[in-house]
Amino acid sequence: MATSRSLAPCHRPATTAAMLLLFLALLGTSLRVSRACVDPSTYPYKKIEYRNPAERGRLYILYDINGPDGCLNDFKTAKDICAKHKLELAPQDDSKSLAAVRQLVTSRRVTSWLDGKTSEPGLCHLMSQEGFVHEQGCNQPVRFVCRAVAAPASAPPSPPSQLSQACVDPFTYAYKKIEYRNPAERGRLYILYDINGPDGCLNDFKTARDICAKDKLELAPQDDSKSLA
Repeated sequence: MATSRSLAPCHRPATTAAMLLLFLALLGTSLRVSRACVDPSTYPYKKIEYRNPAERGRLYILYDINGPDGCLNDFKTAKDICAKHKLELAPQDDSKSLAAVRQLVTSRRVTSWLDGKTSEPGLCHLMSQEGFVHEQGCNQPVRFVCRAVAAPASAPPSPPSQLSQACVDPFTYAYKKIEYRNPAERGRLYILYDINGPDGCLNDFKTARDICAKDKLELAPQDDSKSLA
C-alpha cells in the first residue's frame, strides 16, 4: 500500500501590481522627506499673500509650512529669510502692519514673529493665534510674515525758473496740478489746475474746458453731488 505524502505549500512570486504599489509607497515617503526642513533658507514654504488696502496694496506674505515636517524658525532665521527675498519682517510698531499680519494669522489660527525693539534682551515680539502681541523667547519655532520694503522717498523736483512760469500760452503753461482721488467714486481723479508762479495762467470758461479736453479729462460738472463734494 502506497504511503501518502503531504506536499509542502508553495509561495507565489510577487505580482507586478504588488511591486508597483510598493514603489508608489516608497515614492510617497521620498516626497514627504523632500518637504522636511533640511535648510530653512531653501525650504519650499507655502507662501500666502495679502495685499494691504491701507497701504495701497503693499504685499505681506505668510511663510507657512508645506508638509508635516515643515520649517518653523526662530526669530533670527525668520528675519534673515525675509532679507534674502528682499523683504522685511513685518514690524509690531506699525498699526497698518499689525492689521495685515492679524488678517493672515487669525484666520488660520497660527502665530507669527514680528520685528521691533523689546523691553529686554533675549525677547522677541510674537503675534498669537488670537491676534495679540506678546514678548517671548526668540528661539521658539514659529511662522513669520514678511512684507515688501517701502521705496525711499524721492527728492522733490527743483522748481523751474520764474521766467518759465509766465502765461505765454495757456495750453503749454506748466500748471501746478493738485490731485484728489474721490473715495465716493472709487478713487476717481480730480485735478486742480493752479498757477505756478506770480504771472500764472487764470483762464476763462472756454479755455479751461478746452485744456481739460486736451489732457483727455473733462471740466468737473456742477450738477453732480459727488463732483461738487
